[in-house]
Amino acid sequence: MSYSIKNVSLFPTLIHESHGMFKEEYIEKLTTICKSLEFTSEEYTVKQSIDSYLHKDDRFIKVCTYAKALLRSIKVAEVYDTTDFEITQMWVNICEKGVAHHQHWHANSFFSGIIYLTDGASTVFYDPVIGRQMSSLNVWAETTQPAIPLESEPGLIRIFPSYLQHKTMPNNNDEDRISISFNAIPVGEVNTRNPYSRLSQLKISQTE
Repeated sequence: MSYSIKNVSLFPTLIHESHGMFKEEYIEKLTTICKSLEFTSEEYTVKQSIDSYLHKDDRFIKVCTYAKALLRSIKVAEVYDTTDFEITQMWVNICEKGVAHHQHWHANSFFSGIIYLTDGASTVFYDPVIGRQMSSLNVWAETTQPAIPLESEPGLIRIFPSYLQHKTMPNNNDEDRISISFNAIPVGEVNTRNPYSRLSQLKISQTE
């Protein structure tokens, strides 16, 4: 008896990564700029820049250009029916030694991204498929772990769906772990190719 198996991948959760956009000297310059910002002052937790609209800061024009280019590449590759994706928020995170970032997701956005300026603690992403989480019988598999850590690396950009829950493991390095986070939404003509529901056809613009 002979038979074949065909795997059909339905509803995958894609995380998009890009490396090599930033030269080492630019990463160092950006790190210095980030350290000069004003941050929240709570102890024993991640420090975040008080300014969460750094995409409007001229010092971050270059990093925004890279992030937007990657968002446009995703739009083309995944055939998203939208004019463009626009960054709505951007801020800096600093994890000092021993500090972690709690599990969370990003509301009011479609894509979220992390730009790593240093190495250090991994970002852990959680399985978004509720059915698997509610299963009474779990069988471990490489691609269906409940939480999967991905390493940080200077110059790496990682973009993922905003609904995807994630956290940062404790920073065990002596140096601070520094990253830039951003959110993005679809803008312009959205869902114009949907012939079934005019209610899903939108015109979206970002307010100042």
